[in-house]
Amino acid sequence: EGSVGLVASRLTIEGPIVKDKTSFLVSGRRTYIDLLARPLIQISTKGEETAGYYFYDLNAKVNHRFNDRNKLYLSMYSGSDKAYARSHYENTRAPITTKSESDLSLQWGNLTTALRWNWIINKKLFTNVTATYSKYRFGVHADQKESRTDAGVTENEYFYTAYVSGIRDFALKADFDYMPSPDHYIRFGVQAIDHLFTPGVLSVRSTEVADTTLGATKTYAKEYFAYAEDDFMISDKLKINAGVHAPAFDVDGKLYYSFQPRLAGRYLLTRDLSLKASYAQMAQYIHL
Repeated sequence: EGSVGLVASRLTIEGPIVKDKTSFLVSGRRTYIDLLARPLIQISTKGEETAGYYFYDLNAKVNHRFNDRNKLYLSMYSGSDKAYARSHYENTRAPITTKSESDLSLQWGNLTTALRWNWIINKKLFTNVTATYSKYRFGVHADQKESRTDAGVTENEYFYTAYVSGIRDFALKADFDYMPSPDHYIRFGVQAIDHLFTPGVLSVRSTEVADTTLGATKTYAKEYFAYAEDDFMISDKLKINAGVHAPAFDVDGKLYYSFQPRLAGRYLLTRDLSLKASYAQMAQYIHL
């Protein structure tokens, strides 16, 4: 299925690969505001200017069922936004010809993938094991070139600058759900993440300036956590959720860790009225 609109179009394709076992879905969307605006951009005989903005996103999924207890899910998302401006001019006044080109852009986008295995171990216990990869990138680019030709001799000048930042993550986690009795719902799990941070790097080069790089260097870090919680009924009126979250963050040769308890309760005063209270302690290792 698909649709065509005034500023965007989308298309979705889905279906089976192996009947009752494997299926897929692919969905994409793109705006074309930049294409619609082109007739409004000034175009002269001596040169042209182009400017615009667009974004796209793409989703893809594949599901496979091995048996009643084992299923595998693969998913991917990619999306990007871009604003740009380009110009090209040429002017000839014999015997001199001058040319100039410029290209400016602002772009940011995400890429995420996940591979999840769902395993029903028995009637009371099941797990999801997930491996993920994600990448965020932001960039600003400016490129300008000029040339001057006089009596067969050409002189060139150029200027280029770029600012780039981003985050890349690899992660592996396992989540378990355990229901030993109707009065208890226990969840527990672990996760490990490998971070790569590029806080911001500025690159400059031109005919008058050698290649120069300014800004923070890449930073590698590792993050771990384990958690456990239990939803349990003390009586028909009182329900408690108690748990703990234990994370650690390893960066620049230092290890930071914390112990984070959580507690929540619900008491039914009447069939239509309940009283709730909760307490949680948290620590944040990464902040934008």
